[in-house]
Amino acid sequence: MRKLLGAGALALLVAAAALAGGCGGDCRVLLSGGLVLGCGDEPPGPGDPAYGTAAEILLEDCGSGALLWVGIDFAPTPTPGPGGGGTPPNVFDEFEELLCAGELEWIGGTVVVANDHPQGFFFAPSDIVVLSSAPEELRTTISAIARDPGFFAPGGEGGRERWVVPATLLAVETSEPLACAVTPAC
Repeated sequence: MRKLLGAGALALLVAAAALAGGCGGDCRVLLSGGLVLGCGDEPPGPGDPAYGTAAEILLEDCGSGALLWVGIDFAPTPTPGPGGGGTPPNVFDEFEELLCAGELEWIGGTVVVANDHPQGFFFAPSDIVVLSSAPEELRTTISAIARDPGFFAPGGEGGRERWVVPATLLAVETSEPLACAVTPAC
């Protein structure tokens, strides 16, 4: 006797079959929040230098439609003993706090030039900043960095160690549920 699959189960089955076949055809990537992306737009995984140990944040450049995954690392463990310093900031906690308060406007960090990444760069996951406001001289866009990543990298002609882009979120991938929902910004 045949059983009918629910719409959700059928969608997962179709996504799993497409992923099993590789990205040679018309495949899609299904994110935990239900967002479906095309091949090549999936989040970085372990072993990729853009991978964040705490979360992967998908941003969209509203002007160009360019997508960028921003990895956020967990805070390093403080060094025990004398002179070990205090507890380092947990950027993911700051991100979640600003997001849930509706105050997250900017995200960025150190630009790493990477020709093997879709936009030609990524932000270093260990050096991410999340802000409710940012100085004008640090603001840019995903598409501006993608046009000339070397300009924005440390030591580049841009002259800054860190840059920020608008925090126009599409999705957040993390092992822990967020305290609030993500509403696509564009």
